[in-house]
Amino acid sequence: GVGKTVLAISCMKRLSEGKVIPVILNFSAQTSSVRTQEMIEGPLEKRKRTQLGAPVGKTVIIFVDDVNMPKLDTYGSQAAIELLRQFLDFQGFYDREKLFWKEILDVVLGCACAPPGGGRNPLTPRFVRHFALFSLPKPNEETLTQIFNGILLGFLGSFSGAIRALSEPMVTACVDVYMRVANVMLPTPDRSHYIFNLRDLSKCIQGILQATNLHYNMESQILRLFYHETTRVFHDRLINQDDKDLFKSLMKDVCKLHFKRVVVQDDEPAILFGDFMIFGKPKNERIYDEIKDHSKLESVLNDYIVDYNSMAVGKQMKLILFQDAMEHTVRLARLLRSDRGNGLLVGIAG
Repeated sequence: GVGKTVLAISCMKRLSEGKVIPVILNFSAQTSSVRTQEMIEGPLEKRKRTQLGAPVGKTVIIFVDDVNMPKLDTYGSQAAIELLRQFLDFQGFYDREKLFWKEILDVVLGCACAPPGGGRNPLTPRFVRHFALFSLPKPNEETLTQIFNGILLGFLGSFSGAIRALSEPMVTACVDVYMRVANVMLPTPDRSHYIFNLRDLSKCIQGILQATNLHYNMESQILRLFYHETTRVFHDRLINQDDKDLFKSLMKDVCKLHFKRVVVQDDEPAILFGDFMIFGKPKNERIYDEIKDHSKLESVLNDYIVDYNSMAVGKQMKLILFQDAMEHTVRLARLLRSDRGNGLLVGIAG
């Protein structure tokens, strides 16, 4: 969560404009040496019977992300990493079918990993010795505020002066919420998904960037958008009422501290935003706005169900939209409209 992958990929993209062919591999606990060898050999060309290499005049750079993720075998080694070590030691590996040695030419290896723990394993020194090591420390609050304030202030340049003035307070509030949640809500065996990192903070800012200067012209609008996006990123991950109450109290304190006001009242219904309330409106004309009328929300969602059933072939979808179902639907719609929006639905069997 400190930007290792983003930095590596951005560098490789710049290098790819020259004589470099970038190849990105992602390791997991189940990555095998067989699969690793197949992925390495994939972009290479056969030069001789016993030689593989990058296309003539080119260099292949293989970037392995999460290189220390493969699980340990019975003897405490990681087969995929041992294959990479063999390649670095001897510039090649064996053909798995005919058992002859294959030399690998014009291939450079780069890797990224996080410290051991949480499914990651220590790397053998025999492998690490081949690399120049760079440590990317976790940025502090001041650095985070500077980075995200630059992004948000640039985005709000066309908004009203009152909203532009809220750029730094909103970023500071986002960082404050992230730091408090990460320090208080720690993962446990029954809450193993309570893992918060910089991606969550960036998602908060990304959510605020969905505002449009033609529609958002009041401070209260942008602050409620901030509250909603922060709630979606952090609150939706919480699994019990105690944690949810703690988060609401935390948000209330943060808003009073950074905005000198209460953004959302205690007795308000769930704050929801969406861009689908005008049925049939083209996607590029939709406005991401607060959904204040929950009865209208139910009517609109029922219209979508009717529209779907009118086009569905075979079994129709018959849903009863109670309050929780509507809120979850709005949350999922937000994920689907977001860039790189991904969702993990955690449910209890029953």
